Amino acid sequence: LSYSKLLAMEPRGIGITAFGTPSTGAEDSQPKMTFSITSYEDVPVSIHNSYTIYILKIETSYKQWVVKHRYSEYLDMHKYLTKKHKPISLPKFPSKSIYKLDKRVKDDRKKLLHEYFRGLYQIFDIELLEDNNF
Repeated sequence: LSYSKLLAMEPRGIGITAFGTPSTGAEDSQPKMTFSITSYEDVPVSIHNSYTIYILKIETSYKQWVVKHRYSEYLDMHKYLTKKHKPISLPKFPSKSIYKLDKRVKDDRKKLLHEYFRGLYQIFDIELLEDNNF
């Protein structure tokens, strides 16, 4: 299983920003995985501007990854998967808010992204990690 290709997407790719250590528990030949959006952070661009990144944590019995990206980058990944896997009905991606992104909107988006990634993993399982373009 090639974990180095984990979540690489077009055009910019989702980068893995942190790695965990292997678990000391019993290890299966097929690792059980969990995907969760654990939090979000506001990244300042200027004095009056910032954008929000959502933190995706991926865990197996072997390793842990932390991926940090903007909503729009996760949306690009969803569009790529939709195009590549047309016959498969993917989970609904959280809609873009037309309102200012206050704490309530960000908390709601965090919850919906979490549900999206859990649904996505249920469809693709380990196959998702073996896609050279994803």
